[in-house]
Amino acid sequence: MHEEKRAFMFNSVSFNNPFVSRLVTSKGGAVGYLYIICVYTRISQYEVEIADFFGDVLSLYLNGGTRLLPASGDYYDAYFIHLIEGAANDPETQEILIKSFHWEGETAYMVLLTESFQGDSLEQTITKAQIHLMESNLPCKSFVYGNEIVTVICASLLHGQSQNPAVPEAHIQSFCRQFECSAGYSEFFSSLEELRVYYQQARVALEYALRDETVRVCPYGEIAVRHMTDTLYSVLPAELITHPAVAKLRRYDAQ
Repeated sequence: MHEEKRAFMFNSVSFNNPFVSRLVTSKGGAVGYLYIICVYTRISQYEVEIADFFGDVLSLYLNGGTRLLPASGDYYDAYFIHLIEGAANDPETQEILIKSFHWEGETAYMVLLTESFQGDSLEQTITKAQIHLMESNLPCKSFVYGNEIVTVICASLLHGQSQNPAVPEAHIQSFCRQFECSAGYSEFFSSLEELRVYYQQARVALEYALRDETVRVCPYGEIAVRHMTDTLYSVLPAELITHPAVAKLRRYDAQ
């Protein structure tokens, strides 16, 4: 059993059905087993995946990886939030996460932002349902940050190749219609270390989508120039960034 590094079904005469076993390790080696026993229902691949997930969490904890275990949410939330907030990057942790997500190899990522509501218990349940639906249908990881649901999508896995990553536009539109929410998404990027920059892109895109009642899903690529000019006008006098010919036309119109 020590040789099995991942969870597996174990036949036993002690219970009505087989049970799932998962080895838990520390720096010193094997420390025990996590079991999932179904007495009245049949064991499925779902229980195997649960055992693998919690087996990884326990092993990380016993190896001193408590930074991956926030009080609530999934174990990868804290790392992604640290990247967004510009905290020091930890290549070792990133490697662990990428392997656990099966995102190895050449990858292309994108960030999708949707509205989140963390008020009463019903709204929190809806937010959890949104996260579950997103992760069930796309190669992605979602978590709550502020008043938003942040989804990191491994776009290269959508068609199995990183050379031509695709935006799951139809899925995003369907998701937003179902939950009556707006969304904004970033351009593609190649390393999770760049998450902070592309999170900002998605955030700007979401802000534009929320401002425009005719737009439900906004790609940053479509409003990048508009965002740049809006930013310039907000910090500089219009005369400095307006062509003299335009100023002449405005004076003519005024007359």
